[in-house]
Amino acid sequence: MELYTRLQILKEAGTITDKAYRVTTQVVDEQVPDHLHENYAMLVTHLAMALTRIEQNEALTGPGDAVMEEVLASPHLPAAKEAVEKIESLVGEPLPKEEQQFLYMHFVSTFSSVS
Repeated sequence: MELYTRLQILKEAGTITDKAYRVTTQVVDEQVPDHLHENYAMLVTHLAMALTRIEQNEALTGPGDAVMEEVLASPHLPAAKEAVEKIESLVGEPLPKEEQQFLYMHFVSTFSSVS
């Protein structure tokens, strides 16, 4: 399923907020190459849901320590951190540590799968 369609469905179902839809769509526009939409599907869905959780002040839990050890050892971590910084600039504030960690994990995984 194309990323924009996926996001539209989540928005229309009330699963994500308007702000989460807007920011995530902008991230897709700016950071996801057209030919790699399928590779970014899980990351984009997580991002939209994460932004919704943050906006709705839901409790957050980060990935486990073992997962983060792998993420922090990845050669893709600098690119993942840069991508998250761009997202934070679109949101207008830093993301909670737990969501940063999950996004690092998703970016590292995605970058690993397309390199």
